[in-house]
Amino acid sequence: MNKKTKRMLDKPVALSMPVQHVRPNDWDGHRVADKEMVDNVAEVGILQPLICRWLPDATGAHDKQNVEVVAGSRRRDAALKAHLAEVPVLVYTMTTAVARMVNLAENFHRADKPAVAEGEQLAQLIKDKVPLETIVAMTGKSRRFILRRAQLATLNVSWLRIAKEQCLPAGHLELIARYPKTKQADLFDELAGREGSLDIYFRSAHSYTELLRKLSVDELFARGHELHQERLAAQVAAK
Repeated sequence: MNKKTKRMLDKPVALSMPVQHVRPNDWDGHRVADKEMVDNVAEVGILQPLICRWLPDATGAHDKQNVEVVAGSRRRDAALKAHLAEVPVLVYTMTTAVARMVNLAENFHRADKPAVAEGEQLAQLIKDKVPLETIVAMTGKSRRFILRRAQLATLNVSWLRIAKEQCLPAGHLELIARYPKTKQADLFDELAGREGSLDIYFRSAHSYTELLRKLSVDELFARGHELHQERLAAQVAAK
């Protein structure tokens, strides 16, 4: 666990728990272990404890039998596939909002994490009213980066699905996300009808310029100004 995460939490309880009692969370989609990871876990086990949080029982007290994974979903998946009986865990008391922040801090810089998954996490933190300065400190990214990446959560269903499947470039997706869902849908229908995958097209040298031309530079700037005004209004309303 990195230092920024440790500063956010109280002292954990270190346990070894049956892997079936370490439940997945319902907000982190980055959880599938590949064969190489499964084989490694089968050979040497889980060396780095999973970061977990207590779940409440029927009375609201800590459920001593089950915990929820906060960071380490892929290791949990690998342990299940490798048929491990138990895994080491560090269990903390934390709210869902704090759990999301911890997960973001632990996984934000993963090279294989889709930009859309980052955007959805950032958007949820903003929705949870986590101060932007806190998110900046956790990620080491600028305010501008955070707001642009969080905007990916506004992509329509078709773009979200294919962006996750093909890991499309973040810059192109951020451009598309600045437009209403109706325009996003029209663009998807047009580009999805091309020969070859969208991934190949988006990684071509001319694709970003072509997207700008399709979406209209004037409209882009107008939409950017509109979004900026909306953010300012939201910030004023929150005070």
